Amino acid sequence: MERWIGPYRSVGEHWLPSAEVLELRRRARKYVMLGRVVLCAAFLLMFAWALVSLYALVFHQSLWYEQRTLVLFWIVGGILALVATAWGGYRLVKIGQGNRCEALVGMFERFVLTVDIESVRQTFGIDESSIREGIPQDAQSDLYIDVYPISQRIRTINGAIVNGYQKANIRTVAPARRRDGEGFPAHLAAEAGPMFLPKFTRYLNVYERSELRAIVFRFLRAKVAPWAIAGLMCGALTGLGLAWMPAVVDTLAYVALIITWTCFTTVVYRSYQLVRDLRSSVVVEVAANEKTGAGRNDDPLEVLPHTQWVWTRDGQPAPWRKS
Repeated sequence: MERWIGPYRSVGEHWLPSAEVLELRRRARKYVMLGRVVLCAAFLLMFAWALVSLYALVFHQSLWYEQRTLVLFWIVGGILALVATAWGGYRLVKIGQGNRCEALVGMFERFVLTVDIESVRQTFGIDESSIREGIPQDAQSDLYIDVYPISQRIRTINGAIVNGYQKANIRTVAPARRRDGEGFPAHLAAEAGPMFLPKFTRYLNVYERSELRAIVFRFLRAKVAPWAIAGLMCGALTGLGLAWMPAVVDTLAYVALIITWTCFTTVVYRSYQLVRDLRSSVVVEVAANEKTGAGRNDDPLEVLPHTQWVWTRDGQPAPWRKS
């Protein structure tokens, strides 16, 4: 399996200098201590907020019925402040623990920019020799990203130290598959969309299936779960608004509920298509339809039959799999 950060491909791991390991240990202690202080402050804030709310509920009951907008802002603002403070402390602790792991491992991973000559040729319509003439021979030695392998935090970019906490999106991609002519007829595959003309079909190998499975779980975690939580929150807000919320807030809650559940059904349908692609574990080699002009006969494409996402282009993994 290959590891990518966009167009940057992993070329291996290297040892960290001793001074940097000591600095990581110092940062680990600092972030863990600061995170624990913020978490304690969050608990104290929650305790004070609960006491004030209980006092108002017991001795000023009329306030909850006469000042609805004020009570709404108090409840929503208090919950958001508590969650934000607790989340900030948790993140600081996690950063400190990540620095501790980085110091224990004592290694960093280098990702070097890989120029896809074929993609540049297809985009700009120039030949390979012209492309290589404009690229210095040692260009790749200056275009790289160093990343800590445990926390995936960026260490340096082209040798320049990165200030702050910036995390890289590392994607594990199956290596390019050699075309050996084995497979089965395309008409036995699941339906291929109208914008492509199916030519050939093959099964995904074990590495490709593992990558596609990771893509499915990543899609569920990044797309489906947030929209589901947003839909449930809007539904709860709408249910409460029927009783005591202002009319404007109630109307906005209904609009937000419709939007969130529309987006939720869309991403659920897309995830269902991804699961179908995973269960079938086939890709269809296609030629572009002349009406769409999505490709050329000398530029073979492999697409997932249900989502219609390009899997490989001319034997190379599609760019979306690397980012």
